[in-house]
Amino acid sequence: MEEAVRYDPTYTNPAGSYEKIIGDMGTGLVLSYRLWEGFHIEGVGRYTMTGASVRLEQPRISFPPSLTQQDLSLRVMEWGIGVRSTFLLGNEFDLNTALHISRASGKLRYDYAYIPTHRQEYVYEADLNDQNTVIRAAVEGGYRLFGPLQITAGVEYRWLRFDNLEGWGNEIYRDKGFPYEGIRPFQAKLAQTKGYFFGLIPSEGSYISNPHLMRTIWNRTEIFPFWWGNLEVKPASLDLSSFGLRIGVRYEFR
Repeated sequence: MEEAVRYDPTYTNPAGSYEKIIGDMGTGLVLSYRLWEGFHIEGVGRYTMTGASVRLEQPRISFPPSLTQQDLSLRVMEWGIGVRSTFLLGNEFDLNTALHISRASGKLRYDYAYIPTHRQEYVYEADLNDQNTVIRAAVEGGYRLFGPLQITAGVEYRWLRFDNLEGWGNEIYRDKGFPYEGIRPFQAKLAQTKGYFFGLIPSEGSYISNPHLMRTIWNRTEIFPFWWGNLEVKPASLDLSSFGLRIGVRYEFR
């Protein structure tokens, strides 16, 4: 979902929008082995993706206005096991309950650009990683189309959090008029403020030469943005726990 950005009527507001992370979409494969009638043990593999973006043109004294852009792209791979119970509701319909426990590996691609003038550009990019356990509980119905082929649909609850997204990135400065490009690697964690915007904070022992530039997307749009001390920045947790819909097909080998 994309929304217009408006901060504080006291100051000139930026032009732009931000796209909230309001959901995700994934695909998966479940291999099931029937132990006895109505009870199955299963192996599962899933791939999930989601993302968000922010783009702001911030008014300043000079023209053109400065540009800030942020993009997040999260990819999650899961592998695990589970059980499923089946209750027959006739010749064509059945009801299934399932519980799966998996190990999830999350990879977050973070890209941030701050362009104060037509010739200067500050870029921060990082690949952040974390792992955690996923628990999924689902109830779904199945309709037999023909023979061993069924179409299924249901509701699922997923518990999943990434509390320590950390990895290596680059701090890049470009002067397009010179031309010049400087690259400094650093180790960073994902951070957030006010529950809206994400950013990077250096890990212990690492260093970002211009940390105040990372906050241009968080502060108000004063001509002279005194960013220090007026924002609470803390390590971020991505909580992907939610209810969702499942739609798929099932083929039974006999």
